[in-house]
Amino acid sequence: MRVELVLIGIMLAPTPASAGAWLREKGTGFVSVQTNLRRDALGTALETDSYGDYGLTPNLSLGFSIFSSGRQAGNATVFLRFPLGDQGAENKWSVETGIGAWWAPDMVNGLVKLTVSYGRNLAWGEANGWLSVENTVEKRLGISSMVWKLDATVGQSTGRGGHAPVIRPMVKLNTTKITGQPLIWSVSANMLIDSKNGTTWLVGVERKQLREPSYALTVGLWRRF
Repeated sequence: MRVELVLIGIMLAPTPASAGAWLREKGTGFVSVQTNLRRDALGTALETDSYGDYGLTPNLSLGFSIFSSGRQAGNATVFLRFPLGDQGAENKWSVETGIGAWWAPDMVNGLVKLTVSYGRNLAWGEANGWLSVENTVEKRLGISSMVWKLDATVGQSTGRGGHAPVIRPMVKLNTTKITGQPLIWSVSANMLIDSKNGTTWLVGVERKQLREPSYALTVGLWRRF
């Protein structure tokens, strides 16, 4: 049971602070580091999640993500993201292809994934925000089951008068379906706190429903360059 929970747990890595359907402008980049202090059926563990992407061309971004569960398990991926359709349109679409590896105690295997993302800007009153939806199918070598993920993020970008407030809310919903397993989901509420030089701090809480519920406190740092 313990090994099975660890294996399922690393398939449910938190969705990183990705660009979603938006591509990075050529010559610009983004990195984030996030730490989750999680309490679940196996006890308390420290998770780390790193992400970065860079605009190689106006229509191609290169990126990476690394997740560690704190229980000698995790995964790492490199990916390419390119647009579907006009990036200047109100509704934006992109495709992301990635390869990498996943590991657990006494095993290391490869993985491949494909993500289709949708995004659009939102407006409510004098405030503005964004919606990002990502649909991912993932194959982990060494495991017969396919992993399907559907994740959604809603966040605030600007406030009254078109200016970005120092503190902005962001809500995320992650769902995962593994062949032969019941639907698994998590929801998190976060606050984004802007600092100097393109730096943003993230503070939040998360509830995840596996076979038993787990809870996490989250602290993260975003940096644009």
